[in-house]
Amino acid sequence: MSLTRIDGLSDPRWVQLWSQDALQHAHYTSTGLGVGAHHYTRAYYLSEDHDVNQPRDSASEFLPRHAVVLGSSGPVAGVALTVELLDDRTRLSAYGRPVILVEDRSQPARVRKQAAELLYKHIEAVREEHGAERWHARDTLLDGMPSPLTEAMLRNGGVSRHHLVRMVDLEADDETLRLDLRKSYRYIIKKRPEGLELKVLSAADITRSDLEQFAKLEYASYRQNLVSNAVWDAILTSIQKGEGFLVTAFLDGEPVSMGYFTASARHVVYVAGVNDQDKAGVGLTHHVVWQAIQYARSVGCAHFELGELIHPGDHPGLNDKLRSISHFKDGFGNKSVCRLDVFSAPLEEDS
Repeated sequence: MSLTRIDGLSDPRWVQLWSQDALQHAHYTSTGLGVGAHHYTRAYYLSEDHDVNQPRDSASEFLPRHAVVLGSSGPVAGVALTVELLDDRTRLSAYGRPVILVEDRSQPARVRKQAAELLYKHIEAVREEHGAERWHARDTLLDGMPSPLTEAMLRNGGVSRHHLVRMVDLEADDETLRLDLRKSYRYIIKKRPEGLELKVLSAADITRSDLEQFAKLEYASYRQNLVSNAVWDAILTSIQKGEGFLVTAFLDGEPVSMGYFTASARHVVYVAGVNDQDKAGVGLTHHVVWQAIQYARSVGCAHFELGELIHPGDHPGLNDKLRSISHFKDGFGNKSVCRLDVFSAPLEEDS
């Protein structure tokens, strides 16, 4: 078994490994990482000095240090890894996102463990070479078991934080999907407003004007532009490459609600949504998300991720808006998946 550095994520060995990964996290497709490289979404549960995210304006470049571990029958595990050079700090990430382990889980446990240990040593060597700070990994526990990279980090002094994520099982039958909706959601979706039309915009029909419409609705709601033109360009590329889609709701011919979803062959993430505030109260976003769930299922995806769940005792300092968003997402299913955010060294509050 040996570790090999690769220059990019189009390397055939990475492509083969990605095809074997059980989740294929939609944020970590090549174009999904391209979006992440231009835009940070702050991890609300971390203070600024611990947060893996930081405004993109302060980043000057990414140095690729991707690696794949090869076994006797092909790639076993790998990481997309970049050295991120900022104005006042150097850190490791996957183009601005937390590092994740991509692996072939059909390999024996001992082989996966050995591969993860090699990757851990590689990441630590890169960290030491560049004088980078502690690094942040993310682990979605689809089967309830932590990845061997998480275990390697914890064995070497790392710490973890757990979060619950609402995940819809797209392999369930129609009746189960419907019954798993919150009762009020079933009523909203059944009582579709007169004149409401829903349209999925994917690689075949997405245009820049569709994203401009999203930006207009967003500006009308927030009175500011939340993302840069570079982000919209990256999102357009992602959708054109088949790694994302939009759902637009039209009411009497006018666009009134939109949702952006990033996608891989197996996994979809609800990234952002926006509504015409004058049309609030008729369940527009419910219809947009439900349409996205149906579409993701129709193209063969297995997992639809809505986002983190925030419970009453979690993070007392969070504002009501974030709690309201969590409550909304919680209504689309009954499956909670544990996600671990793992840090390679203790945070100060753990000392």
